[in-house]
Amino acid sequence: YFDYFDGGNQAEIDYCISILHPTRAFDCDKARNLAEEASANAKNNFPESTLRNGSGDAYRHCYWSGLLTFEFGVSGAKGFGDRHEDHPNNPSGEKAMDLNNNNVGRTVASQIKKGDKNA
Repeated sequence: YFDYFDGGNQAEIDYCISILHPTRAFDCDKARNLAEEASANAKNNFPESTLRNGSGDAYRHCYWSGLLTFEFGVSGAKGFGDRHEDHPNNPSGEKAMDLNNNNVGRTVASQIKKGDKNA
């Protein structure tokens, strides 16, 4: 339930596997499914060489954050994105870039309507 992209970190595990909040596991499963959708979309639209720290990676983060915003609102999407980037082996430059791309995705999604085929 906490494997949003490449594997759950401690912040994701703590949030998703909570005895006090057992229904979070369902939200985490939905977030994982949306992550898989964003990842597949990026792989279909960007060269392999751009999927890590390139334009494909930026797109994937924006797209996933947009999907999360539609599903969970801006605050919920920010929580999932921030937790995903919160691990000790995440280089600070990559983390900053990913958090920025997540913010762009949330901002765009908050300005359009879910299901808008023109967006």
